[in-house]
Amino acid sequence: MSDTVTCRNCGFVNTASDEFCGNCGRFLEWSAEPGGATEGTAPSAASDAPTAPYTPAETAFTAGAGTGAGAGGAGFVRCQKCGTANPADRTFCLRCGERLGAAAGVAGPPVAVAGGSRSGEGGGSNRGLIVVGAIVLLALLVGLAALAGFFAGSGPRATPGGSIVTSFGSPSPSGLESAVPSPSDAASPSALASPSDAASIPPIASPTPEITLPPTPRPTRRPTPEPTLPPTAEPTPQYPFERIAFEDIGLEDPDNPVSLDRVIKFTSQGTDSISAKVSDVSVGEVELCVQLGNNEPFCRFGTSPSVVHRTSGQSSDWTIFLRGRTPGVAASADLDLRFPHSSPVIELEQFRLSGVMAANGLDVQLRGRMGGDFTFSATWSADATYTLTITDEDDPALPPYDFSGGPSTSANAVVPFLPAHKYLLHFEDEDGFEEVYFSATLTLP
Repeated sequence: MSDTVTCRNCGFVNTASDEFCGNCGRFLEWSAEPGGATEGTAPSAASDAPTAPYTPAETAFTAGAGTGAGAGGAGFVRCQKCGTANPADRTFCLRCGERLGAAAGVAGPPVAVAGGSRSGEGGGSNRGLIVVGAIVLLALLVGLAALAGFFAGSGPRATPGGSIVTSFGSPSPSGLESAVPSPSDAASPSALASPSDAASIPPIASPTPEITLPPTPRPTRRPTPEPTLPPTAEPTPQYPFERIAFEDIGLEDPDNPVSLDRVIKFTSQGTDSISAKVSDVSVGEVELCVQLGNNEPFCRFGTSPSVVHRTSGQSSDWTIFLRGRTPGVAASADLDLRFPHSSPVIELEQFRLSGVMAANGLDVQLRGRMGGDFTFSATWSADATYTLTITDEDDPALPPYDFSGGPSTSANAVVPFLPAHKYLLHFEDEDGFEEVYFSATLTLP
């Protein structure tokens, strides 16, 4: 086995146990080649024998020795970084590669190795690699922890006392130191940490930001509205029906240019219906029209036309028109009228009082439902002597009420009707030949 190693970088011959070149400081395992032994010379048993690892107790320092020979006749220089004894002619430490003159600023005092050869320092070189690896690993871990604390908001923060709390939770006494150790601290033996110490460093958890939820509003209870009942509709009062029967109403020839319609007006009450029916037409046909308010009249014609119409509210105004339809003849007809009302009033217009025609005047049947005074009033345009009588047909023994008079242009009568009695009113001018028209109002109790 060769006892020397030649550095491939600078060609310096080093002993086999050296890890770093004594001239250029290059790591020998990467840049050296073994030196050959002198041919025919047997290798030294002392160089092949295993040597004990270097310990500080085995090294004796000779103060003021300079580079002279120490114990054993060889001069050594102590490395200021790792404490290894190196030959005085070496520029770099054979254990850690540190420049021997630059470690302390000046060359250190020579040392003498008390017994044993330098070949026994190989075990110390392996420990140096472990220490360097541990330092590098620790520096990486500390740097990563510092970066994680910076980005997660867990870096150094000031405490109330003026000190700075590092990411590991320990306050710095001066308030200016950082959680990352300086290179000099990492290089000192007290700052070295084993891989197990690095593995025991707890992971730095990023603080979870607190989520502030908005307060949940309390539900406002709305007052329950009181149930509103629909207004109770007042019952529609039922009004009694009034029946009025006109007999032999004289109608004029439709060819007569001055012929006029017979007009009957009344008012109904309640929601019901009215009816008008023509019968006993003397000759030809007649036309019957019924008009509600100002609407268009509803007409029927024939020998017995009739109209039934619904009422449209509490009070409705109606107008009936009756005229002859067959040209060349003046007919007469009966009209039966029914409508609901508590105190009916009937108005007649354009009825013939006198003239040359088959029928003049007025004959109408009335009924005293509740009993009370019946009134009749009529007016016309020329003086006439007239006949006006009212007869109780349910009591023939009673004489008729006679209100005949004239000559005059008006007539009036008041008769006390008995309840449920039927009465017949007759009014005409039998002697007149002049065409005279009258208007009348009939008010029933």
